[in-house]
Amino acid sequence: MNTIILNIKGKNIDNFIYRLHSKRIELLNISYINRKEVDIEIYDSDYVLVDEIKGTYEITTKKYKGIKKVKNMIIYHKIFICSIILGIVLFLTLTNLIYDVEIVYSGNNMREMLSDELKRHGIKKYSFAKSFDELESIKNQILIDRKDSLEWLMIERVGTKYIVRLEPRELNDIKEDNKLYNVIVTKDVIIKKVEASSGEIVKNVNDYAKKGDVVISSDILLYDNLKARVSASGIVYGETWYKVNIEYPLNYYEEKETGNVKTLYNIKFLDRYIGFGSFKNKKIEDNYILKSDILPVALNKQTQREIEIINYTLGYNEALEHAKEEGRKKMKERLDEDEYIIDEKSLKIEMKDSKIVVDMFYTVYENVTGYIEIEGLDDIQQ
Repeated sequence: MNTIILNIKGKNIDNFIYRLHSKRIELLNISYINRKEVDIEIYDSDYVLVDEIKGTYEITTKKYKGIKKVKNMIIYHKIFICSIILGIVLFLTLTNLIYDVEIVYSGNNMREMLSDELKRHGIKKYSFAKSFDELESIKNQILIDRKDSLEWLMIERVGTKYIVRLEPRELNDIKEDNKLYNVIVTKDVIIKKVEASSGEIVKNVNDYAKKGDVVISSDILLYDNLKARVSASGIVYGETWYKVNIEYPLNYYEEKETGNVKTLYNIKFLDRYIGFGSFKNKKIEDNYILKSDILPVALNKQTQREIEIINYTLGYNEALEHAKEEGRKKMKERLDEDEYIIDEKSLKIEMKDSKIVVDMFYTVYENVTGYIEIEGLDDIQQ
C-alpha cells in the first residue's frame, strides 16, 4: 500500500499524537525531532483524517512511498523520462533497420528471382531486422519453394546489412520435349553408378569424367556404326570432392530444454518484449493476437520453453571434434537423401583469435546427372 511521511510542528506534540490514535489512524513510524516537531508515517488513505484534526498544527508532506512515489517521480521528471524513452526508441529503430541486402553470387540469372523471393518474405532495404529463428525459417521456406533451382542458401545479418549466399542446383530433370539430349556429368567425378532409361552408356563405373563429359549417349552403335539416335535419359552417381572451411570458438555454448513450459501475454516492440513472469533462460514461440502493419509493435501470446545454458571453455581436442561435426552438418545440408559423405580428412588445423580453424576435405557420393542438347542434326534421320 502507499504510505506518506508527514512533518508535524506545534505545541504539545504528544497531544496531537494522542488525537491521531483516538481517530484510529495507524502510525507506521514516529520519529521525534524535538519537543515541537515530529515525523510520522501513515497510510496515504488516512491523510484526509489527519488534515481534519490538524487545527493549529503545521503539517508538511515530506515523502511518498509505494506506487504514488513512482507516479510523482514520473510526473516531476516526465520531460527527462520522455527524452530517454524517445532516445531508446530511436536508437533501437535505427540499429534494427536493414539498410542493404547483398546477394553474393557471380551470375545474374538467379539474382532477380532470389531478390523477389527475399522481398516477398520481408528481406529488403529499410525493413526491420528479423531474428535468427525467423531468418532460418525464411531460408528453409525459400529452399522448399525453389528446390528445383537452389541447392544451398544462407541469410546472415551483419550489423545493419543482410548478406545472402547461394549455390544454384544443377538441373537434373529429364527433358520432356522433342529435342535430343546426351546425359553428362555436372562436375569432375569418379563414376560410381549409371542407370540408363534410354541411350547407350559410354562410361563405366570407376572411370574418371570431367565436367560436361557424356556418360549416356544418344547414339546407338552397332559395330562402331551409327544405327539410331534417341534422346538419352538416365541417372549418374559419382564420387565428388569438396573443401570446407570451419571456424569453431573455444568457448563452448549449449542450450538444453528442461521440459518446463509457460504461456503468457506480452507486448513485442521490435525484438524486445514488455511483460512479466518469463523464464530467465528460454526459447520462445510467438503467436500474434494484434499486429501493426505500420509500427513495429504487436500484442503477443507467447509460449516459452525453459532452457539450461551450458557455457564453458573447450580444450583443443574437444573444439576440433565440434568443428568437424559442424563441417559434416554443413556438408549434409547440401546433399539430398540419396547422397552421403564417403570420407573426410583434415587438411589444415590452426588456432586463431580464440577459435580453431579447420580446412576439411570431403569425398561425397552425389547425383551428378546433367543434360546437354545435341544440335545440328537436321540432316540425320532420328
